[in-house]
Amino acid sequence: MDNLLTNFEIISKEAWKEQIQKDLKGTRFEDLQSQDRNKCNINPFYTKEDLPSSIEALFSHSDWQISTQISVKKGKEKSANAQALEELKNGVQSIEWIISEKLDWQVLFQDIQLDIIQTFIRIENSSITIKEDIDKYWDTYYAGKSKEDFIEILYDPIQNTILFDIDSINTKDTLYIQGHDYSHLGLNTSEQIAYILGNLQEQLHLRKEAGALERTKNIYISYANGLQFFEEISKNRALYQLVSLILKKYELEIPFYFLAETALYYLTAEDSPNNILRNTIAGLSAVLGGCHTLYIHPHKSELFQKEIDARRIARNQQHLFKEESYFHKIADAAHGSYTIERRTSEIAEKAWELFLTIEENGGILKDKNNFIEKVQVAQKELLEASENGSWTLIGYNKHLLEEEAILPVFENKQFANNLQYLQLPLKK
Repeated sequence: MDNLLTNFEIISKEAWKEQIQKDLKGTRFEDLQSQDRNKCNINPFYTKEDLPSSIEALFSHSDWQISTQISVKKGKEKSANAQALEELKNGVQSIEWIISEKLDWQVLFQDIQLDIIQTFIRIENSSITIKEDIDKYWDTYYAGKSKEDFIEILYDPIQNTILFDIDSINTKDTLYIQGHDYSHLGLNTSEQIAYILGNLQEQLHLRKEAGALERTKNIYISYANGLQFFEEISKNRALYQLVSLILKKYELEIPFYFLAETALYYLTAEDSPNNILRNTIAGLSAVLGGCHTLYIHPHKSELFQKEIDARRIARNQQHLFKEESYFHKIADAAHGSYTIERRTSEIAEKAWELFLTIEENGGILKDKNNFIEKVQVAQKELLEASENGSWTLIGYNKHLLEEEAILPVFENKQFANNLQYLQLPLKK
């Protein structure tokens, strides 16, 4: 059969620009350009001429694990265990426990097969140590089995510097980079990447200085995805490129894994079912961007609205991604896309430029004032955009419902440096 493509003439980008100006009666290509929050120009269309000089697939895995987050308070281990078992029964493969005090591990983990699921324990209170208790529990119930997928991680590098102290360096083979806070605080995509890289660089540098670099076995990086679909896919892919570049500088050949979640800053109390659609956009961009685990935040907070089975809906969104859309059957689906390859390159360039500036200022630990200022600017811009309508959120600042019970979307998180997650104010 003849190659049908030979019947079509190759059209250059300049020819398309001329056609636009002709069809739109004088409107130029440049008039149709816009600018994103990273100060990158977005073109009305992209062609092969926009591709970077070299492109390659950035990851080879296609599937990801459906994750959940469960916050546990002392005395509430039994209810947290019941919640975990219910979620595991309905398709969850990875659990992230968020704790702030020592717990009764036997009650919390009752009937949960920790040797066959991925488990993270995120410690919210840096003053507690659970390693000895956890090791004792593991040796009692899982003696001789690999503990590779049972990971204790520290919490909040923004709030404190515990991740960078000598005890952490000497006792942990796994690095954890908490990047999701940067999104929840409202930073743009290139800023999020830059601070993730700054965190990684600081930890690797300190490990090298302490002679502990070679014992590092793997790296877990968390991030959160927002609503700019192509931009978020590009952000994730840019992270692959730049994390690989830093590891190469340290001559490390170790795996790194992306723990993705959906962002919080776009969740609205007004007409909250629209949050389901927003979560779909954010979650799917994480999948196409190559995440290894994904947690979709419920569209309504169970802290305030118990009657809404929001966690079930969030889980089922991922089942739709897999079982009906088959996104778990192809790796790096965005590879070769004119738009996404170009956006990946531009975002990576902006992020690397900011990362170098952070390093010139002495690293992430000495750059706190600049970081706080960037967060304040980003939050102000997003709030103003939501107020003037330049950032459209259906049901919040456009097509509002006349009557709806208004409750907070999530319990806001306060940081020691007076920052807090960006939360859109209630309209009613």
